[in-house]
Amino acid sequence: MASPIAYLQVTTLTQRSNTTEDIVKAGCFQDPFSIIACIRYALMSGVILITGLFCVQRIYKLHAVRHQAYHHYLVFYSSVISCVLCTVHWLLGDYAQLDFVAQWFKQLSYLVVTHFFWTRAYRAIRREKLSVFCLLPGLVIGLIYCTVTLGLGIAYVNDYTDACLAFVWVMMSSAELFIAQMFLLSGFFISKRLDRISTVQSVRTSQKRKLWGLVAVFEITAIVAFTYDLTMIAVGSQYQNCGRIFNFNQLVYSSVFTVFMVVKFALPIWAMLLALEPVGTTNMAEEDDSGSIQSSDQVPIVSGRHTRYIPALASRIFRTNTSTTPTHPATTDNSQSPTS
Repeated sequence: MASPIAYLQVTTLTQRSNTTEDIVKAGCFQDPFSIIACIRYALMSGVILITGLFCVQRIYKLHAVRHQAYHHYLVFYSSVISCVLCTVHWLLGDYAQLDFVAQWFKQLSYLVVTHFFWTRAYRAIRREKLSVFCLLPGLVIGLIYCTVTLGLGIAYVNDYTDACLAFVWVMMSSAELFIAQMFLLSGFFISKRLDRISTVQSVRTSQKRKLWGLVAVFEITAIVAFTYDLTMIAVGSQYQNCGRIFNFNQLVYSSVFTVFMVVKFALPIWAMLLALEPVGTTNMAEEDDSGSIQSSDQVPIVSGRHTRYIPALASRIFRTNTSTTPTHPATTDNSQSPTS
């Protein structure tokens, strides 16, 4: 016959396990139902769904103006997929695999954005050929690493109750943190080149503000994700479940989890929507006699002995100036011919 103490211990563990399921697994369409968890998932799903609609609108604009930078298409298509996966995952719940796949598409957008700006950084320092030998292998290695961690997460994480304790989250967030540092480094090269190029001060300031705003968001998001994942493992390893970390308090867990997910998934997409603007083919640069090219990517392009910085915001002004400048001598000659 079991002793009363052993019975109390088993009962306490059972109650804690049920409480843990209430905190982590509860939601609007899950069993058990929790009004706090339902509000949590409704808020997160609403925010990420609206964000995905903005990405769809941006994709439509990219196709409408026939934008030529393929990076932009990859970024926003992957963002839409990530938003859809997050919405389905948060509404249905208890599917950790969807969380891993959504994280993979987010990392894909990080890699594409970093590759985009590093190609411009190499161009700014006149090392375009190095981009083929350095950036492409780095991009492939990054994709392989992210795919391997995705496979590990899908294969070994089944129970959503203790999914936050999986070390694969730290592997993913550490890769994200490394990508953010590479993006930060490219920002220094581009900013240094911007300071040496003569253009309108307001335009230069606007371009640098967008660049460093995106860098700051990537840094903040990566640091927050890495800190959160590392804390979950460090604190939760002794409890063997996620609910114990929050003392089985649904309100505390929902508040922290909602803010974390919005910062993790929605904030980077908002920053990319603001920084990566579509540029039409009518505003794209055209080759001139010296071989210089106007850039639709809003970064300096160096060609031959000439350095020209033509942001997309001022492309029409530049094209107007260059088209009207050669007409002045002709006008002057016509006005002087009658007098002569």
